[in-house]
Amino acid sequence: MLKRIINDTGYRKNLIELFSLIFSGVFGIFNGILSVMSGSIWFLMLSIYYIALSFGRLGIYYYKRKAENKSALASIKLYRNSGLFLLIMNFAIGVAVLQIVFIEKGFNYPGLFIYAVATYAFTKITFAIINISKTRGTENYTEMALRSINLIDSSVSILALQTALISEFSEGSADITVMNGITGTVVFLFTLAFGIFMIIKSHKEIKRIKRTDLNGKQGI
Repeated sequence: MLKRIINDTGYRKNLIELFSLIFSGVFGIFNGILSVMSGSIWFLMLSIYYIALSFGRLGIYYYKRKAENKSALASIKLYRNSGLFLLIMNFAIGVAVLQIVFIEKGFNYPGLFIYAVATYAFTKITFAIINISKTRGTENYTEMALRSINLIDSSVSILALQTALISEFSEGSADITVMNGITGTVVFLFTLAFGIFMIIKSHKEIKRIKRTDLNGKQGI
């Protein structure tokens, strides 16, 4: 197995994606437990978001395993549906931002967990940025869908990390709410814009393929 991990790029990539899915699900469950313990809507929204994204990834993995018999159009539609999924899940981010601004409760991770969260967040955002940059110019919409979800997941992780770090190490400054609110709004708008971009891009590509197929049939 170790030899295959070293020599097989595709296998190594799939393994990393699988671990990412598992860690995201575990992190979602962890936040769900914290929401029950602290009564925090913030942790509840994070839990819902991470678990939902894990199911989204799982759906894409399942599609990839069956992709041999799928058309290019089906892959583009998957990319479009992933954009719609991100827009729907952006509701959870919106509720989380309102929690930050108006309630200001339940941002602390117990004990040393905050350092684990920090490691998780920085690792995810680093790999997400690297991976999304690799999709430039590619026509593999299934891969683009997966990496787009990973990027949004990572941006939410950064928001969660910021709120926890500020709550843990600040001295009660009045600017805390403003800082968290601004970051939360940026993440919300970024996700909104990214989801809309995915839908528009896929819609144009679907129209192009259908137009090409139509012209091909007319030329026969």
